[in-house]
Amino acid sequence: MESFFKDIQYGVRTLLKTPSFTLVAVLALALGIGANTAIFSVVNAILLRPLAYKDSGQLMLINHNYPKLDLKASVSAPGYVHYRDNAKSFSDVAAISGWNVNLTGDGEPERLQGMSVSHNLFPMLGAQAAQGRTLLAEENRIGNNRVVVLSDALWRRRFGSYPNMVGKNITLNGAPHTVVGIMPPGFQFGREMGPIAELWSPIAFTPEQLSPDNLTNEFLMVLARLKPGVSPEQAQAELNSIADNLRQQYTLGLDADDWGLALQSFNELVVGDIRPALLVLLGAVTFVLLIACANVANLMLA
Repeated sequence: MESFFKDIQYGVRTLLKTPSFTLVAVLALALGIGANTAIFSVVNAILLRPLAYKDSGQLMLINHNYPKLDLKASVSAPGYVHYRDNAKSFSDVAAISGWNVNLTGDGEPERLQGMSVSHNLFPMLGAQAAQGRTLLAEENRIGNNRVVVLSDALWRRRFGSYPNMVGKNITLNGAPHTVVGIMPPGFQFGREMGPIAELWSPIAFTPEQLSPDNLTNEFLMVLARLKPGVSPEQAQAELNSIADNLRQQYTLGLDADDWGLALQSFNELVVGDIRPALLVLLGAVTFVLLIACANVANLMLA
């Protein structure tokens, strides 16, 4: 230990004797380490850390698949209901649709980004309201769906953290909606697909939307949770069988190359397109750090 401290003292004296060299070395290493730290923080947040939902690795997207077009599309209302009721590989299947909202009433009119969702989305994600409650099954019906759950950010920004917000009516798209809950600050579902949703309302389908004739009228994101012990490959095999039956019943003249069902990891939806770019960037800044270390070593040996 004594020799260790002597080595440190010798190193400090050497650096103090050559302040210009010391400054160059410190700057080179600081830039390399700083760049690596910044990029690794991004990689850790996006690629390594799991999504902030219960068992996020079990969350899957069900997509309509058009192999000949190399296209994965969203899902129709009759498709969602059929997969929800018939696919045995999943413990739960939820429907999600974008909802552009005009908020009027107190204050200036405002355009908000919202989502219409099935009631089971919140428990599927392991999310609970910080105030009030989330959605109920009976609210996913026409006439019962004039309720809304607010994000914490919207409640604070627009309504000034009003303490009695739950139970209050607000006007959305010209119709009164009752606020039934406020989500906690960490809940930001929607940012994975685009702009962060600020409020969630129950989705409700008309009989026309649920007609089997509208199987390819696709506008829903369908999120499913795998049952314990069921692999994505097993679930995909079941979806292939369901797609075969649907093609025979409703899409005459189509084969598996024309239309089918494809399973996609929800995690992969979030990181799939940017994973290669982030890994290349991480490799590049690591290389920069190695060059900085080599330059400092050469300066010390010069």
